Amino acid sequence: MQELAVTMVSPSENPSRSKRCGNAGLPSSRRGVITLWTILFLPAMLLLVLVVLEIGNMWNARVELHTALEAAALAGAKQWGEAVNKDTLNPRQVALDYAEANTIGKRRLNDGHFDLLANYDPNANPASNPNQNLTGIGNVLIFGAVSLNHPFSFNANIAPQCEIVQDYGTIGLQIDFDTGPQGDTFRDTGAFSIKFLNNPGTPAGVYITKITLDLQVTGQDDGEFDVNTVNPAASENLTDGARQGWGPYFNNTGGPQASSGIAGPVTFVPNGSTPAQATKLEMTFGANDFAPNDTFVFGVDTDKVGTATPSSPADGDTGNLGSDFSDSQANPHPARFRLTIEFSNGASLDINGDDNAIQTTAGRTFTPAGLSKSLLIIIPATGEFGVRAQASVDVVPLCNSLLGCPVGPFQVSGVAYARSGCNITQPQLIRVDSYTAPP
Repeated sequence: MQELAVTMVSPSENPSRSKRCGNAGLPSSRRGVITLWTILFLPAMLLLVLVVLEIGNMWNARVELHTALEAAALAGAKQWGEAVNKDTLNPRQVALDYAEANTIGKRRLNDGHFDLLANYDPNANPASNPNQNLTGIGNVLIFGAVSLNHPFSFNANIAPQCEIVQDYGTIGLQIDFDTGPQGDTFRDTGAFSIKFLNNPGTPAGVYITKITLDLQVTGQDDGEFDVNTVNPAASENLTDGARQGWGPYFNNTGGPQASSGIAGPVTFVPNGSTPAQATKLEMTFGANDFAPNDTFVFGVDTDKVGTATPSSPADGDTGNLGSDFSDSQANPHPARFRLTIEFSNGASLDINGDDNAIQTTAGRTFTPAGLSKSLLIIIPATGEFGVRAQASVDVVPLCNSLLGCPVGPFQVSGVAYARSGCNITQPQLIRVDSYTAPP
């Protein structure tokens, strides 16, 4: 057998192995550089971590502040919109209760470090400060009106009000516009008759204060009142001592074709580019002068509401084209006229010439059975019930609270808007594009 000889060699006697073992670690010079860089960058890295944490701390405080403000705005708007008494004290207190249920930086509102104020002025002037805001500055609740549609505006100086429709029952009217075969209404002081019927549903004590007759209601109408006080060259008015010119005339001379129950005076105001070419005629009555069972009869010349043929060229009325209400130059028949009747309780009523109850015959427009209309008062909306909650709060930096760094405090601010009432069933947070502060 062949014998194997094994010789043991120590590491010191094997230079190549000793070199390989030395490469397993870094040289001492390189290890020193890494230590140096670590020492230099560690504070910067710690500072970067602190900055990130600080930003998160401030962001969290901002979110918590907005949550508290949103809760306050929503609660205040809801309470205000649903309240019968629109005084703002109770809604403000409810809003504060909801705000104080939230925390900012693990501390509750109104514990001394942050106070949201009710901002209520019990002595506010209703005309200049209808929503009782004490100020528009600081950590406060501000009440105001929010526009009904987007983009939303908030006005602290307008009292919010939804549209109100009040029904006062029904009234009856009987009209008779008898312009005659030629439509020469200026010849007849009894051409127009309006009677206030005393129906069972008529509100007690109500009377008519104003009537407006409009001759241009549709795009097909170009009717006019000719109220020129200068007599036409050969007008029959020249031989009538009781009437001069073209009208309007208030007929209260007595007889079956005259006004009854209206003592007068009646104020006539033509409304148009010139008095001689008015498109509307306003007639105003005294208190209690035009009551149920009374009849108002008047006459005035009208042009361009019927046929296109001059009705009375012999009288010099060559511009009197179509004063006959019943004739139509268009299909479908235009409204031709609109009566707007205003009442003593603030209600108003519009009656168009194309109302189903109105009949027309040659030279005549009338309601043989009368008109029965609901008497309404419509109070337009001024805006929905809105609350603005605004505040700024100090945030203690983490560096200060953890390490005692002499920095801060920092401050975050927030504003929240909410609306309630009118067009919505639940309060909503909104974004406001236009804000008007309290006085």
